[in-house]
Amino acid sequence: MGRDSRGAAGHDHTTQWVCVDGVSYVVNGVGGYELHALQKPKPEGTLYQNNTFHGFALHQLTADVMEVTWVDTSRRARQTIHVPKFGGCSALSEQGLDE
Repeated sequence: MGRDSRGAAGHDHTTQWVCVDGVSYVVNGVGGYELHALQKPKPEGTLYQNNTFHGFALHQLTADVMEVTWVDTSRRARQTIHVPKFGGCSALSEQGLDE
């Protein structure tokens, strides 16, 4: 049995999916405070980032995949990603309104 290579965090006042050293980090920080500017250039390992809306992240976990959908305050799904449990950096994502 392998080790889970997914993590979730909040607070950066942006939405981000970053992969570093084989570990996928999903960040949700769009809960209502002032949104922050995105770092330019994108940090190494950034697979997705956005700072244009307030909302929340919906996480759905299965044995193999963590599905994350960022939803804005109008209840519109802005982006959905699928993060595999093992080898969490293979960019399994779906297009959303932000692409």
